Amino acid sequence: MQSRRFPFFELAPVNFDKAGNSFADVPVTCVTAGCGYLWIGDEDGFMHCMNSSFCISSFRAHLLPVRHCVQAKNADLLVTVGADEPYDEKLCVWNTRKWSLTSKTSHPVCCRTVKAAPPDKQAGEVTCVEVAENLETVLLGHSTGLVQLIMGDLSSDRHCRRLILHEFSSPVTGLSFFSTRKTKQKATGGQPLAEEINGSSRSRIARRKPLNSSTNLAADSSLSGSNDDVNAAAGFGPLYQAIVFASSEDTLESILLGKKCEPVRKTTLDKFGCRPNCSRLIFDVENSVPHMFIMAHKDAVYFYESEARGPCYALEGDKRGLYAYKSYLIAIKVNSLGPKASSPAPAIAFPNAHSRVTILEYKNKFIAGEFAIPWVHSIITDWGGLFALCIERGPSGSAVRIFELIEKDAQSKLDSLFAKKNFNLALAVARSENFGGEELAHIHRRCADHLFRRMTVFRTRSQKKEALIVTATETVGTQHFLPGSVVYPDVSVKVTKDIRHIRQKGV
Repeated sequence: MQSRRFPFFELAPVNFDKAGNSFADVPVTCVTAGCGYLWIGDEDGFMHCMNSSFCISSFRAHLLPVRHCVQAKNADLLVTVGADEPYDEKLCVWNTRKWSLTSKTSHPVCCRTVKAAPPDKQAGEVTCVEVAENLETVLLGHSTGLVQLIMGDLSSDRHCRRLILHEFSSPVTGLSFFSTRKTKQKATGGQPLAEEINGSSRSRIARRKPLNSSTNLAADSSLSGSNDDVNAAAGFGPLYQAIVFASSEDTLESILLGKKCEPVRKTTLDKFGCRPNCSRLIFDVENSVPHMFIMAHKDAVYFYESEARGPCYALEGDKRGLYAYKSYLIAIKVNSLGPKASSPAPAIAFPNAHSRVTILEYKNKFIAGEFAIPWVHSIITDWGGLFALCIERGPSGSAVRIFELIEKDAQSKLDSLFAKKNFNLALAVARSENFGGEELAHIHRRCADHLFRRMTVFRTRSQKKEALIVTATETVGTQHFLPGSVVYPDVSVKVTKDIRHIRQKGV
């Protein structure tokens, strides 16, 4: 991994002071983004909103500091967690649809307020929040290890239902929620099980044996509370499933929920956890990649399905944040002091003056950029690009800066790969950028040119012949190149007939 590094990103500061706002002095506590807006909560209980034109407006959400904020996906709803009195945290839902940033007197409508702590449990303060895309489910993680699910329409202040999904022995550090609808056919039909995830279907992939799976909490199908579940198990109709990934400082669990969101099965995916903000759910709709939960540990980034661990990518360093953007994973790392500690307890303060941002392209497995950015607090991925928010705290207060991580255009990426003669990776990048057949054929030709010029690299004539055949057969016989046109006329290596034979035989 360390040898595969390509400069696919550039770093540039963002000048947002041109709007005449004192945004740089905000005592930031939490950040979220979405629907074209950047939201920042502060220690005074205010929420600050900035659009792409750097227009800023603020409103008071709580009397005490705002601890967490989440912008709902595909909806003008903002969820905040804070308190108006000590030890009395509340979850508030704000409707921002009709709120104007230019207004100095109006503020968003608070359409729902819910106490964060369950009535019969000592939960402690909220450590993480997850808002489901259906806008009917909110997950809260607490410092006591409690994982709480709140069901109810976020846009209305109606009765809500609470469920305790799990209790860790350490604080909850990350939560993710997604739902699937499986369509199961009779065995005689011979059709594979298909899963519909957020409107898209895919075939179920093979899964490894889980590390540990607890006994099914609903041993009888009637406990699921739905005839759909029974019909689906028999081979008829849809089967709704919701899965929660929950991480603590020392454990990772997946929780399968039933029709009424009750826990049906719990699976321990790993016996180690992660720091806060170091886990995330990713999904690639375009390439039909299933939901994967990613978690950053001190030695690598691990991928998980709902029942087992998947691949992992070596990425060392003390990580304090993990984010997803397109096919990239962005990790915030700080320099650890002294030897590596087995405990997840923080070794140094964060944000830190010696922080670094590493961008990993996880599909093709290379580092797309690494930058030394002091005082990085968080990465913003839903604001029309990729940004790093930096908070430098000092005796006189906080100073806020924003840097943009600018992704280079596709041709610049290919040029840097061509310069290093990395044609296979250039093809992979071109396919991910949805290049057409003519552009892909051009890359194949450049690869063939490179191989032809490196005649002395191959020890034997057969090795050279094999390399040219492998390269040429990618485009020979297509509409972009005629048979043999990608191979230079070399008397010592006769490969044109071999290529025609391979194409004719369909090898």
